[in-house]
Amino acid sequence: MLRYESDPYSSTKPAVYTVALVYRPAALNTYNFDPRTGANLDWQGQAVVADTKPQYVDIVGHWAEDDINLLVGLGLLRLAGDTFRPDEAVILGDLLKMLADASGWGDNVIILPRAYGEYQDTKFASPLGFGLSRGLFSDDSDLDPNTPVTREIFAFYLAKMLGHGQTAALKGIWSAPFGDFAAVAEEYQGAVAIVYAEGVMRGDGVNFMPRTVTTRAQVVATLANMLKMQ
Repeated sequence: MLRYESDPYSSTKPAVYTVALVYRPAALNTYNFDPRTGANLDWQGQAVVADTKPQYVDIVGHWAEDDINLLVGLGLLRLAGDTFRPDEAVILGDLLKMLADASGWGDNVIILPRAYGEYQDTKFASPLGFGLSRGLFSDDSDLDPNTPVTREIFAFYLAKMLGHGQTAALKGIWSAPFGDFAAVAEEYQGAVAIVYAEGVMRGDGVNFMPRTVTTRAQVVATLANMLKMQ
């Protein structure tokens, strides 16, 4: 693109700035290109495909419609397909995908450790890579990305995303004003107490319902709530 620029190479402040009309390359994710077509290429030599925002046809009138549209509009929700299935239980792989998108991770090419080798060429590769890079789990964990996520496990990942992983791992010191807090597994009580204190997850006002499976809409509503709090 053409734009006016002052001399960027002066080591001292000049008495008079030199301004010129120059060509400046647009900011791109990569500056590799195919010499025959001019198409941008990623580090593997594959054509870079521009991100497209999904258009979900099954969210009109749903209670989470505004939150879903908010994240889609900001490019922070990019689950594939034209249906979002808001009331469906969220599986771990899709939760990690949503957390990755909300963090600006994108669909990065990842080489997974041996424990996750079976998912290397699947849609779960990049989300698992995100989880590993953020310390949400270790490279020798026995995780199945198709497992439905309960509310206490969702709280566990959110606490780590908020930077409270080590604190949340402490045991025997936590409380929260939920009638069923004692039903929260001990290893998740710190996370539940922290996300409650942070105003991220509130339960139904009486109970936290730790073993209830989280829906895709509930994940989006929580992420939108976190975004609005910042």
